[in-house]
Amino acid sequence: MKINFLTKLLFFLTIISLILIFYKLYNVNAAGIYSFNNYYFYIPVVLFALSIISTLLSKTVNFYFLYSITALLFSAYGLEIIYFAKDHNKEKKKFEYFKKNNLDHRERSEIYDEIIKKNLKITLSVPPQNFIKKNYPLFPLSGISNKKTIMCNESGYFNYYLSDRFGFNNNDDIYKKKNIHSVFIGDSFLHGACVKNKDNLVSNLQLSSFFKGKNILNLGYGGNGPLLSLATLREYFPKNKNIKYLFWIYYEGNDLNELNNEIMDKKLIKYVKNSEYSQNLRVKQAKIDNYVLKVLKENKKIGDQTDLFSVNNMFSILGLDRIRGLVYSKFDFSGEYKKNIKTINSFEKVASHIKNYTKNFGTKVVFIYIPSSFESEGKKYHNDILKIIKNNNITFLDLSNNKFIKDKKMYPKFGAHFNEDGYRVLSDKISLFMSKNY
Repeated sequence: MKINFLTKLLFFLTIISLILIFYKLYNVNAAGIYSFNNYYFYIPVVLFALSIISTLLSKTVNFYFLYSITALLFSAYGLEIIYFAKDHNKEKKKFEYFKKNNLDHRERSEIYDEIIKKNLKITLSVPPQNFIKKNYPLFPLSGISNKKTIMCNESGYFNYYLSDRFGFNNNDDIYKKKNIHSVFIGDSFLHGACVKNKDNLVSNLQLSSFFKGKNILNLGYGGNGPLLSLATLREYFPKNKNIKYLFWIYYEGNDLNELNNEIMDKKLIKYVKNSEYSQNLRVKQAKIDNYVLKVLKENKKIGDQTDLFSVNNMFSILGLDRIRGLVYSKFDFSGEYKKNIKTINSFEKVASHIKNYTKNFGTKVVFIYIPSSFESEGKKYHNDILKIIKNNNITFLDLSNNKFIKDKKMYPKFGAHFNEDGYRVLSDKISLFMSKNY
């Protein structure tokens, strides 16, 4: 058995592929919908087998084999770096544009440093997803309470809101109301990213024909996937307020990715395994505030866009994430590439829990499907998601066939969330749908 350079290279690639697989398997920020497919483990097995075979080949065969592998690696990683640089350049252009036009071009971490330096009574939003696998005594599902909270910047300014007693984006007076017409659960599109509070989805809904004069409770938070939304519902649903509707805002672009991360957390998964499970977070806000502040201090770059050499970026390049994404978007693998059944089953369990929980209070669930304006893994699951929603007898509004989602006028020059026009049109769609059906 002759150990040559090719053998060493193949063995090295075997080790690297294993590291990448386990990193994506256990790192909550690196996972995609397909990341847990066991077929990925065939890669290191094949590489290791080839490393053994290479010891038995002639020098000539080894040379051509090595040449082919080297050429393939250089080509693949060359393209990956080009696409990564292109993506990063977009963020660079964004901040250069803001600076040139005298707009706010700071990163969130810079704002946080200023808050600490000047001892300002302001905070930054910290998505609950940042607590996944932290193993704290409790799992916070909201932000710091009663505090001016800064969110994000996609249009040259940072939007903010005064958080309510539980850390959500509401006027605290909502809890003094005798009745609440509607409760909303969802992610950043509901939370209010990245527009002024008067222009976000809930504010627009309150001016629409169907919701005008009605009390709306917003339990959305940036980064929430289906399981975090279920947990939030279980903890903060005002049981004594005679809620007529629960609106579940679902975003095709990343909700299933987030669900994959969420089911990895020991505390969050309890909300699915036990329909009676609760952390009683409503009476633990002081502890929640402390834990959120602790995570913010430890990860002040949460939301920063120009952190070029982050660990996630490096592993993303090594894993050829952009090249694989490009291949998936250009070719139809529906007949070859198996969907993640675990993800579909997890979503089905969440949907069933949400339906059953609200049924106890006579509250009707309305599912709002917001498609992504870009190619995403979530698009492949469109029919699966709606089939589950139908099977649970949940009313739904599917916006995937609406042209507005791809209308550039609905988005800021830089960013993935809606701008003022986008949120207004989304609000009109929801209001019109409700007026026609109820």
